[in-house]
Amino acid sequence: MEDFSVDDPSNPFARFAFTGKVDPWKPGFATCTAPPRLITVNSDYRANIPPLSKGVVKKKRVGVVKKRGLGKKKSVDERKSKPKVLNAHEKKKDAYKRKAPNNTWKPPRYEPPLIQEDHTHDPWRVLALCMLLNRTSGKQVRGIISKFFDLCPDAQTCIQVPSNVLEKEIRSLGFQHERTKKLKRLSQEYLGKSWTHVHQLYGVGRYAADAYAIFCNGMWNDVEPEDHMLNRYWEFLCETRGN
Repeated sequence: MEDFSVDDPSNPFARFAFTGKVDPWKPGFATCTAPPRLITVNSDYRANIPPLSKGVVKKKRVGVVKKRGLGKKKSVDERKSKPKVLNAHEKKKDAYKRKAPNNTWKPPRYEPPLIQEDHTHDPWRVLALCMLLNRTSGKQVRGIISKFFDLCPDAQTCIQVPSNVLEKEIRSLGFQHERTKKLKRLSQEYLGKSWTHVHQLYGVGRYAADAYAIFCNGMWNDVEPEDHMLNRYWEFLCETRGN
């Protein structure tokens, strides 16, 4: 170790030796506002720097967390809350009951039309479309919907179509193995006589149940959909009173 005096012109650290101001006319020399003292430096002229304060260390750690993505702000889609499930009271609503044979409801056209509007004559198609629309976009479903209903025009045919053939037809939507199993089980239960409310069917959540109530039963004024596209049509019905 080697000691330098603050008054020694060969001391390169004299500027940093005091907390006082530095004389602009005498660079490298401290003013008399601070008492003279010595500063110890290493032989390689690196000053002994005090350890970082806790605040600085904490700030650096936060930076590391953000760099790893843990502190990254969530996108708008990530901040959206999950759809609420039907509660016990809602499940008993007539809007979700099996469509009566004498129900002649025909939903009015909306621009741009929703995919379900052209298939309300068969409630199974509305449910199948909701299952296909899950975790994908309407544009993708529109690209395969014509061929899909040519292959599976009704629930009975959907059960009979080989799984590998159906998977190939809906592969572009993704999750084709899972979707095929759900479609076949939904079709099987739909043709049964044991269910009274649509949410009792396999794979039918709030979105499909609300779509069924609106497009099939015509009881749009008894539900409050959460899906953004379905909500647009529901608002349209509220404005036009269903006409």
